[in-house]
Amino acid sequence: MPDIKKMKNPTKPNKEVYVGIADNSKSFCISPLEMYNFLGIPTAGVDQIYADSYCKMDTICTKLSKNCIWILGDVKITTNCDLENMKSVEAIFGGITISGTNITDFSFLENLKYVAQLEHKPAVVIENIPNLMNVTFPKLKRVKSDSSYTMEFENVNPIFTLNSTYCYEIRKSLGLSDWAPKFDGFSCEDLDSNHDYIVQNQKKKSENRNGIGALLIIILYLFI
Repeated sequence: MPDIKKMKNPTKPNKEVYVGIADNSKSFCISPLEMYNFLGIPTAGVDQIYADSYCKMDTICTKLSKNCIWILGDVKITTNCDLENMKSVEAIFGGITISGTNITDFSFLENLKYVAQLEHKPAVVIENIPNLMNVTFPKLKRVKSDSSYTMEFENVNPIFTLNSTYCYEIRKSLGLSDWAPKFDGFSCEDLDSNHDYIVQNQKKKSENRNGIGALLIIILYLFI
């Protein structure tokens, strides 16, 4: 179905059209073009699209490099990556992990619109980025995964676990399930119901960091 562009519910125009594709054959693949078209139809429900893999296409990048628009496969962004290469990317047919960088926002993902993961794991993972100050994705419209935990944030700036508003805003803007996103293992509702525990846990972490820092200063002083 390479040319499908619109879907309309015949009785309720504003309601999603359920799209179900089953991977009954281990050799079944779905083309990136078809997935891109489904993702581009606001009324198409894509969570029940299953396939063993994406069909290979010679015209699509299989690893991050300059001027890539579509990428087939998982992308991992670390401190050694050139963020400029991500600025042209519009769609990732796989997942994206951003780990251990010094970024403060996602402005380098200025054209990313879709992330579609066929495997049973999160499509978007943000981890070990303590300096992160903004969790808004400039143009991201849809995220698809075979897992209910579509998007996860782990060990980022604690302001996001202390205020569930950020979590709910991401869920609403991307139309995610009630299980996503997750911050340090907590759903949006969990952030509310466990707020006191989270506050105390963050306080302990801060005290431990300060204690380690003081110990290092004493050790350095003794050896100078």
